Amino acid sequence: MKFGHFIAPNVSINALTELGMTAVCNTGSVIEHGCIVGILLLLHLAQVLCGDVTIGENTFVGANSVIKQGVIVGKNVTIGAGSVILQNVPDNVTIVGNPARILSP
Repeated sequence: MKFGHFIAPNVSINALTELGMTAVCNTGSVIEHGCIVGILLLLHLAQVLCGDVTIGENTFVGANSVIKQGVIVGKNVTIGAGSVILQNVPDNVTIVGNPARILSP
């Protein structure tokens, strides 16, 4: 496995954010202050992580998704495009919608 970061154009990563060893932040992504991001994160186009969000390893965040401030997203999670995450998300699930709901355990 290769480690490293890919940060596309127009990405904003604010103060006190911690990125795991491997993260892909695609065009227009926003990671606000104090976020903690695990290993093997894929942030798709134009998503927003509000402040103090924690994301577990091996997680995919779909295009135009928003994760509310202070939310904790577990490991091995898939967040569908356009989802709005308002509450903590457990490990190993797929979550979609506005507001988001779990599709599979």
